[in-house]
Amino acid sequence: MKDPSGLRDPKGLRLEIAMTTQEPRYLAYMLRLWQVRDDDEMPWRASLEDARTGERRGFASLELLVAFLREQTCTDDNQTSKVAKTPEV
Repeated sequence: MKDPSGLRDPKGLRLEIAMTTQEPRYLAYMLRLWQVRDDDEMPWRASLEDARTGERRGFASLELLVAFLREQTCTDDNQTSKVAKTPEV
């Protein structure tokens, strides 16, 4: 039977081609949001709990939360940016 791929090594054995496509990532978090009184302001605080590991991470502002999520979902190596370690709440 003829090999449909047409790929054979010099000894006539069929060659397998490994797919180098990256597996899709799946992230799941429990998001908690709350406000705290800080003098005359009521800033939002946030925490994320990794649904797989149970690890919790706190964020002192929504901006820090969004920066963390952007870092986690960055797929292009040229776009990676390091976010300063977020303070625990």
